[in-house]
Amino acid sequence: MLTNENSIDFGTTQLGGKLDSVKLQPWAQDPVDFIHKHWMALESGHVSAHLHEWIDLIFGYKQRGKEAILANNMFFYITYEGTVDIDKISDPVQQHATQDQIAYFGQTPSQLLTVPHMNRMPLSEVLHLQTIFRNPREVKPYAVPGPERCNLPAAAIHASSDAVIIVDTNAPAAHIAQHKC
Repeated sequence: MLTNENSIDFGTTQLGGKLDSVKLQPWAQDPVDFIHKHWMALESGHVSAHLHEWIDLIFGYKQRGKEAILANNMFFYITYEGTVDIDKISDPVQQHATQDQIAYFGQTPSQLLTVPHMNRMPLSEVLHLQTIFRNPREVKPYAVPGPERCNLPAAAIHASSDAVIIVDTNAPAAHIAQHKC
């Protein structure tokens, strides 16, 4: 892990140095410690409390437009999906320059969400959801909070000892699905 044990030739850096094993930060004792500390950080309460903000910036509603400007989250226009059609650039120099710009700067990920991503719910609020198939007698009705904002296909979920009933958000012609356990 993070070490080039098979001596694979990964090429060289722009300065001509050989690319090899990952150079660890001084605070990491070894690759296992490095991964463990990152894992602990990603699982921390702080990250859990703010993960939705990162999703909004990278994949969500703050990636483009007015919200992106307000969040100081703007990138060079050709990095956005669908803004440049390389095949329609007739000047070969301009086409090559555009391809280089994209290759060296990268591309902004596809925008997946157009409404704010919901905050992570506290564990105490979701524990009963995880018991639907383990212990259906203890499952209580669950209404999805703010279904118009939550990117879920369901507006309400109800589970009983013999069925799970899901109502989608396409009101007024909402669909109801019943799944027998």
